[in-house]
Formats: sequence, C-alpha cells, structure tokens
Amino acid sequence: MAFNLGTTQRQLGSIIEDFKKARDTWTELNSHGFPIANTLTNSVIQSRYVDEVQYWHPVLTHEFPNLRQKYDSKMQVIIQKDMSKLEDIVNKMAKQYHKMQNQYNELCVICDRTMEMKGKEYIHTQPMYETCPLSVFQQRMEVILSMYSAELEVKRSTVTGLRNIMKREEGLVLLSIWINQPSLVKSTLQEWEDVCTTEMKLTLNYPSP
Repeated sequence: MAFNLGTTQRQLGSIIEDFKKARDTWTELNSHGFPIANTLTNSVIQSRYVDEVQYWHPVLTHEFPNLRQKYDSKMQVIIQKDMSKLEDIVNKMAKQYHKMQNQYNELCVICDRTMEMKGKEYIHTQPMYETCPLSVFQQRMEVILSMYSAELEVKRSTVTGLRNIMKREEGLVLLSIWINQPSLVKSTLQEWEDVCTTEMKLTLNYPSP
C-alpha cells in the first residue's frame, strides 16, 4: 500500500480530536465527583461522633442504650452510598483513560506503518502539518497518557483515604488533591494544546485539569 500523506493527516487529526473528547469528559467527571467527595468527607466525620462520649448525653444513652449503635449503623449505610457514587465516578474516569490509551495505540500503529513505508527518519524529521513530525505527536501524547495514568491511581487512593479520615483537616487535604489533580502538569498540557493549535489550526480549548 502506498503512503498517502493526506490520509495520515486525517487519521492523526481524528485521533487528536478523540483524545480531546476523552480529556474533556474526564474533566467533567472530576468536577461532578468533587461534591460527592465532599459529602463523603462530611459523612465520615459525622460517623466518628459515635466514639466521642461528650456528644452523647448520659440521659439519652441510659434511656436508649442502643442509640449509639443505631447511629453508627445508619452512618455506615450513608457512607457506603457515598463511596459507591464516588467509585462510580472513578470507574467512569478509568473508561476515559482507556479511551486515551486506545487513541495512543492507534497513533503508534500509524507511526509503525509510516516507518515501514517511508523509513525511520521520516517520522522524526518530516512535518505532518507545519513543523512537527509524527514522533513529536507520539512522544507528547505518551507523556500526557502517563500523567492520566498516575492521576487515576491518585483518584483511587483518594477515595480510600476519604473513607478512613479521622479529622476534617485530613479530608480537606484529600479534597484539594481531588480537585487540583496534581499528576496533571498544566504546562505540559498547555504545550500540547499549543502544538495542536499551531500545527493543525485547531482551537482545542482544553479545560484546566
């Protein structure tokens, strides 16, 4: 099969657009997950009251000896519901990550096929649009993919951490980690946006991580 630059450009453009859509959806899920994480934090803190004697008046505990146990059971049910909602968000984020992974794999296939037909030097030196060769798109996408992989693990750890907090301050730290997504380096994402906009004349308008 003969190499066709126009076809390769269209395939690359489609991959980059799909990559953008997955990132956009991830960002929306992160925003949707924050109030759920906040509710979970509050529920876990409230559940700790069962072990604080000062919150339970002796008259109440004398008249209703099972009051604390009932309160604890009720809070555990609430916490589990909150956990399930947040885990569902993380699972949806994982699906978006896997989409990004598939898009990167598609790009690798394009690179391999192009190299077979045009040689290794071609994918490192021949601009696909304006100045950047295929290898630049591949390398930059690989870096971004690794950031999302790391952030997905942070998300999973954060959910577990919120379930086990003992103080509100601990919860606030984890909530900050959730919303700020420390594994996603803004400067790297901005560079990717700049490359795509310049090379392909696209306005990607990536949301902030």
